[in-house]
Amino acid sequence: MRVGKHLIVAIFSFLLYWVVPNGTHWGLMVMCFVLFLLISYDLLKDDFINRDYISFNSIFLTSFFLTTFAFPVFILSSDSLLSQFTDLSMVVFQYVDFNYLARGVFLSLMAISIYAAVYLKNYKTVLVEKSSQHNRELSKKNIDMFLLIILMVTIFNAFYSLNTYAVTNLQQNAYVYDLLKASLVISFLARIHDISKRPQSSDRFILFIKNNLYPIIIAIIATLLFLYFGVRNLAISVVLIVVTVMVVYYTKISFKYVLVLLVIGTLSLFVIRETRHSDSSIMNSNLATTVAAANVKQTPALLLFSDLIGACQELSLGIEIKDKTGLQNPEQVVLLPFLPFPVLPSLVSNLLWDKSYQEATAAFILNDYMLATSNKQASYGKHCVSDLYMKWGVLGVILFFAFLGKIIATQNANKHNNYFSAAIIICLTSLSLFLARGSLIDLIRPMSYVYFMILLFSKKKSIIKLEMQE
Repeated sequence: MRVGKHLIVAIFSFLLYWVVPNGTHWGLMVMCFVLFLLISYDLLKDDFINRDYISFNSIFLTSFFLTTFAFPVFILSSDSLLSQFTDLSMVVFQYVDFNYLARGVFLSLMAISIYAAVYLKNYKTVLVEKSSQHNRELSKKNIDMFLLIILMVTIFNAFYSLNTYAVTNLQQNAYVYDLLKASLVISFLARIHDISKRPQSSDRFILFIKNNLYPIIIAIIATLLFLYFGVRNLAISVVLIVVTVMVVYYTKISFKYVLVLLVIGTLSLFVIRETRHSDSSIMNSNLATTVAAANVKQTPALLLFSDLIGACQELSLGIEIKDKTGLQNPEQVVLLPFLPFPVLPSLVSNLLWDKSYQEATAAFILNDYMLATSNKQASYGKHCVSDLYMKWGVLGVILFFAFLGKIIATQNANKHNNYFSAAIIICLTSLSLFLARGSLIDLIRPMSYVYFMILLFSKKKSIIKLEMQE
């Protein structure tokens, strides 16, 4: 029944997308928001009953709300908030035609409905059928050595870029940072005696710290490095790895502490966003000056999330580009198997179509389009729905969100049964906050890395050890 009603919502939202002409349609967007809340309730109900407040679904749905519904429902209808939000956003914000935003919202509701239907169907099925597969053991020594090497490479790359080019090249070296996060995940898992249950210790938090002191220190160093250079998504993903391991395999935390983490994280991200390209950034000044320059007190609470809320521009603009100019590089679907490997995607793309893989991304196309139509140099990112829609239309949105629902459901249901599921769900949870303003395609590489690293740094347990566990 729960699955059926989500499919009905998906069909309904698709019909809205199909028949409603371009325009603001505020009432319809509010209705879509209410339906989104009902979908979120269905997805989060079991988690909250079990006090699993920090999960992929809770973080991703919060981010999806901010990137998709916050602006059209709460800001677009308020002149005061709209004015302040425009000041916080890029100058090019005013050149986006938000007449396409409503159809983007309809399409987004369809996407999250498909995700919910597939997730709920597969999660329940796997819970019924699952069996223990904890038959591998990880080599802590080898993975710790690899983690240390990758950390040193990360630090060297960051400062080399700064000294050589006067800029940090962190975002352009995603392979290295995905390896760092993947090896951090495996290092934590290698220290868990039994992933099938939480330890019986009376003070599980202290046990978590004692058992994982090495990866925690590495995580702190990496987080401070990324914050120093103003790369928020990498910093928050490292923090989420640590938090996810703790709440899933050691100790749950109460809702009030979740709220405290939310407040601290929100304020930190806002401060870094507002100052990272100025003389008041953490890199160029001291912490007190950085916080003061961000002017947090004068900013309405909702607008503290402006970094995520601003992705509505990419949603609206992506719909406009596809509807006006057609699908953007749909043939590059053949590159998906090459994404885990450095250089290969661009090499194959150049050979086949005489353009780099980067030139075919949604962000590159959005910026190029804005420059051509408004003569404005922009710095657009992505929205997870319009990114797929621009490449492969409605069918692409349906297939990828269905795939995401399948992956999250099966790995989440098996996270206490085998290292592969545990590593993948920790990895995806660490990426969930910025996934809504990114691309689902970008999940392929980190998932591949944690999977192959488990194969590389583990071996099957002997029959004697398996019998002792049973």
